[in-house]
Amino acid sequence: MYRFFVWIFLLIPFISQSTDPFQQKTLVIIVDAKGQVSIDRIKIETDDLPRELQQRLWRSFVGNGKMPQVIKVQFENELPPESTKAILEAVKQGQQRTLNILSLHKYKNKFENITTRKQDKIKKQFPVLFQEDLLSTG
Repeated sequence: MYRFFVWIFLLIPFISQSTDPFQQKTLVIIVDAKGQVSIDRIKIETDDLPRELQQRLWRSFVGNGKMPQVIKVQFENELPPESTKAILEAVKQGQQRTLNILSLHKYKNKFENITTRKQDKIKKQFPVLFQEDLLSTG
């Protein structure tokens, strides 16, 4: 009887942490009215955005073998088109950097130099690295 309660006590944290397996993990990048960028409430410079994004995606992969499925960029106010373009380009650079590191890690070769089959496998497993539509609609 005592063992039963010990097992229940040990299993409660795992049962309560169960999540929907189809729930998408989203990485949200917020740009305020002044053009300051923040990820998870941590402010970063636009120039540092590719490196920070690459580090976050890579750490996620190294930690659990997965990456967020979606990146969303939310602009709190209207910014000049060149600022908006620069931020979206920085996100694309972060995705590309992560793709390069991932490909070198998994296949010891650049993404462009691996077989189409391996490229398709990476595209299927890590769609966030190929995501085109980054703007959040809500």
